This record gives sequence, structure tokens and C-alpha cells, in this order.
Amino acid sequence: MNGGNTNPSDGQGMMNAAAKELADAKAALTSLIGSKDQNTKLYADYEKIQDTLVKAYDAAEATLNNSASTTQNLKDAETTLQAAISTAASSKQTFNQQNNALVTAYNQLKTAVGNESATLAKVEDAKFARIKENLVTLYNAGKMLTAKPLEGIDGAVLDVDQVTQANTKLQEATNENSLTQQTQNATNLADSFVKQVINKTKITGTTNTEKQPGNYSFVGYSVDLNTITTRTGNNSQTSSSSDNLPSW
Repeated sequence: MNGGNTNPSDGQGMMNAAAKELADAKAALTSLIGSKDQNTKLYADYEKIQDTLVKAYDAAEATLNNSASTTQNLKDAETTLQAAISTAASSKQTFNQQNNALVTAYNQLKTAVGNESATLAKVEDAKFARIKENLVTLYNAGKMLTAKPLEGIDGAVLDVDQVTQANTKLQEATNENSLTQQTQNATNLADSFVKQVINKTKITGTTNTEKQPGNYSFVGYSVDLNTITTRTGNNSQTSSSSDNLPSW
């Protein structure tokens, strides 16, 4: 006799259904927690937002790992975590809208800094030393800023003027046309200005052809050296200086 119970398996069925519901809740929460690394990386430059989201994931994991957690506990944890994920996305969007100039300059600066090795490879030649030195200085300034987040964990925001200035200077210096012009100028200066030995046979206007000094250089004057004006008291005297000039 079964006491009038025509379905003795009802109790077992209810237990199985509850177990399945608990297992499903665990699986859903486990899947959502699995997005932790991918989601939190989206906020590497937004430390305050990232910190809040990481804490939400940690709380969900604690609930999942608690053997006493009920199906409802697990469902609530999933709902709370999903809300935190959505809030992080909207907070980032709001920050970007309110700090558009900063975000744009910051992202451009990060891209430029990422091209450092490729750019410096173009100016490895010794004749480009000054160009490289200037670029390294600009890259270092840029890296100091991009090493910091747009928004710190305390909510402090990067200075938009500093980021914009660093980005502008680096963009101008590494612009393809600008860099090509700089390297061409350096090449012309290094290859075209060749010190020539003065040929004595081609010196005219003097018979004084002494030996050329080894350390001579070209010098420009803003006055005509063919005439030199000297003053003695209130009198001035103009004389030709041709015979007084060195003639090597």
C-alpha cells in the first residue's frame, strides 16, 4: 500500500529539480565570472572603474565558492555582477564623453610611443645623432604620461594640457614628411660640406702664399674686409686691407 500516493516519485523529482536549478545557477555564475580577465582589461586606463569591477567579480567568486550558497544566493550574485559589468561600461563611456580631448590625445600618444623602435631605427646612423637624441627625449616624456592611467584609483585625472603638448610635439617630430626632411638635411650637411684644400696656384691679388693652417675654417663677416676704417681721436682713416689679409 502506498497510502493513496499515486506518484511516490514526486519527492525525489522535486529534489532532482532543486539540484538541477542549483547546478544551473552555479553554471551561469561560473560562466559570467569567466569573463573577468577580458572585461577588467578594458579598463586598464581607468583604474577607478577597474577597481570597482574587480571587487564585484571577487564578491561573486566568494559566493560561488561558498558551499552554503543557495540557488537564490547564486542568482543574486549573478544579477549583481552583471549590473557591475554594465555600470563599468557606462562609466567609461561617460568619462570619455566628458574628457574627449584628453582621451583622444592620450590614445594617439600611446600609439606613437608604441612605434618608438621602428622610428628610431630610421635614425641609427651617426649623422642623425642629434635627431635621435631629440626623439628619445620626446618618447621618454610621452612614456612617462602613458605609464599613468587616464583616471587614477583615487579618481584623479591626467592633465589634458600636458598630454596634448607631449602628443603634439611627438607627432610633429615623427611625422613622415618632417622626419624625412630632417634626415635629408642632416645627410646634406654631412655629405655636401667637404673641407677643400686651398690651391695656391689659384690665389690672385697677392704674392704672399704662405702655408695653409691645418685648422683653418670658413668664416663669414658682416662688413667689407677690403676696406677697414680706423679712428684716431676725432679723425678717421680708411685704408685698403687687401695686403693685410692672410693669403694661404
